Amino acid sequence: MKHLNFSMQKVAYLIPLFFILVVCTTTETMAQEWWVGTAINKNEDYMDLDNNDNYAGGPLRVGMIVTETDGKTWSGLKQYDADGSLYGGMILDANTSFDIYLKSRRVGIGLDNPSDKLHVYNGNIRISDPNSTTRLNFYSDTNSRFTIGQHTNGETFIWNESNDFIQFGTNATERMRITNDGKVRIGTGGASEYFEVYPDTDVSAVIGRAKIGFITGYSDMAAFAHFGNYNSSDYALLQESDGTTLLNAKSGKEINFNINNATKASLASSGFFGIGTITPQTRLDVNGTIVAGGRANSIFNSDANGTTLDGDEGIILPGTDSQYNISVQDGNGRVQHKWNATTGTNEKYLAPGEDAAFIDMGVEVTNDDWIAFKWADGDGKVAGDAITWATHFAINNYGNVGIGVENSQYKLNVGGTFRANGASSFAADASFESQVYIGSNDHSSFNNHPIDQYELIVEGDVIAKRIVAAPDNEWPDYVFEEEYELAPLSEVESFIEEKGHLPNMPSAKEIKETGVDVVEVERILLEKVEELTLYVIELEKKIADIEQNKSKKRKRKNRN
Repeated sequence: MKHLNFSMQKVAYLIPLFFILVVCTTTETMAQEWWVGTAINKNEDYMDLDNNDNYAGGPLRVGMIVTETDGKTWSGLKQYDADGSLYGGMILDANTSFDIYLKSRRVGIGLDNPSDKLHVYNGNIRISDPNSTTRLNFYSDTNSRFTIGQHTNGETFIWNESNDFIQFGTNATERMRITNDGKVRIGTGGASEYFEVYPDTDVSAVIGRAKIGFITGYSDMAAFAHFGNYNSSDYALLQESDGTTLLNAKSGKEINFNINNATKASLASSGFFGIGTITPQTRLDVNGTIVAGGRANSIFNSDANGTTLDGDEGIILPGTDSQYNISVQDGNGRVQHKWNATTGTNEKYLAPGEDAAFIDMGVEVTNDDWIAFKWADGDGKVAGDAITWATHFAINNYGNVGIGVENSQYKLNVGGTFRANGASSFAADASFESQVYIGSNDHSSFNNHPIDQYELIVEGDVIAKRIVAAPDNEWPDYVFEEEYELAPLSEVESFIEEKGHLPNMPSAKEIKETGVDVVEVERILLEKVEELTLYVIELEKKIADIEQNKSKKRKRKNRN
């Protein structure tokens, strides 16, 4: 025992380190080394704990290591095979602060007071195996295993190897779940479909440029929209829980029905529906042949095979009472509107064409003060006749003329659209209770913009010394109120880069499609001018502050 210079107490401290020894399969990479200490085996620089009872085939050596190259000192344990090759070991780097501590059945690396079974401080954990799949396995008391790993080809995987789900969450709350059969739900709970977005509140999911989810202001409704048009009025498709489905377009936009990326039908913002045309001019505008199929006595009276209605076949519309019918015949261009056709009594009809008949305007003379007109065929004579239709044209005993008005109170009273092909002059006030067209009313839109909502339509230029508009919306003095939120210039810049125009201003596309609301544009322009004024004032203050700071710096520099 004369070579022993370690106390048994120190040896006793080293023995527990054996139980956290990491068994390695790599070869020894340290430079030529000496084990410094008192050896049980004579003439050796290590402590041999073999005692003729080899562990794993060779001796266990404990001691200090001094490298030949740089003279650094190491301490540790090494296990050797029977042939003297290294089997495994643990080396402690005495030259750094990353020591290994065993305390209260806890292992600390880099700190002496570990708070968990394994506590690594100020460093990373690396798990690698170049020859096989690298895994980090987590086991429960029931031997269920959760694995995070990477294959040798670089593919990374996360597995729950038990027949159960995987949860993902933040703030100690579940946010997503993958069920044991591979179904994914964003939200809480398990999914019944392969992908579900099911939050507890009314939010939506964005896929590409589409937004799917709930819609603000509605309860238990599913919606689909472009993410830039997602609100209670601009959604594209909405379905209620009872199955009611709504197809919708943004205000001023149409709904088109396409086949092979070509529009076959269009529902305009005016409510006009076009088939074969994208610019319908009436409630139903069909560019092509109409085939109305169905049983007899339907809207278009027909046999079981239906009736074709076009310019060649003509239209026949019998009423439910045989006394009334309308017929449009082909060939002769004959148009008839008959009443009491079966009895021949009071028969009145509109029949230009080959039939020798008059054109009855359906005017009734109700008293001696009115004159009704019907146009006789051939000589164009005028006669009064008492019939039972509404008055279309009348002159009363005061000389007042009513067109579409039964008892005119004015020299000329037109109850409908009035058109003058030549120059018109009004020596006194003129009152119009409906739309006024200057130029032409042969169309229902200007540049595809509907005009049915306007009182005055001018096809051409307008010149006036002064035009006063009385806006019914708020004038933009609100910009100068304290609670008005002036957008940062950075936000304005981002909006311009994205949209190509100022915030709140209509785009060129909108102007082309819907026209210019002069009063509204004036209001927006004034709003922008007032905002610009505030920006200039703010910049002026910043410039003044900069100049003041420069002045202070110059004064301090001059004093120094």
